[in-house]
Amino acid sequence: MIAGETALGTRGPISAEATQPIYFDIELPQDAEFIEPVAADRSVLVVIHAGQVDVAGQVIEAVGLSQLGAGDTVRLRAVGGPARALLIAGKPLNEAVAWYGPFVMNTHAEIVQAIEDYQAGRF
Repeated sequence: MIAGETALGTRGPISAEATQPIYFDIELPQDAEFIEPVAADRSVLVVIHAGQVDVAGQVIEAVGLSQLGAGDTVRLRAVGGPARALLIAGKPLNEAVAWYGPFVMNTHAEIVQAIEDYQAGRF
């Protein structure tokens, strides 16, 4: 567990009040299942990074992604062998997003400033 808290109360070392993130690195033996409730005000995604995992009735292979949308109970099951997955969830910030190459900010002006800072060695 990297961030957040499980339904059973286990806490990760990272927390952020604004988004209340969940970031779990889950290791599943063959045919094992992981079940975790996620609050309805969270956006949820699962990244499979080893093996195959049944996510909401769809088998996803590594490296694959399943964007689940609003929170609910997440059920993951390893298929055909052991598997690993990331469960990532958090409250949406509902902020504007501007990006250019590797730079992600809220406005175009902030992108320009970030590029200037990078080029000037202030990054």
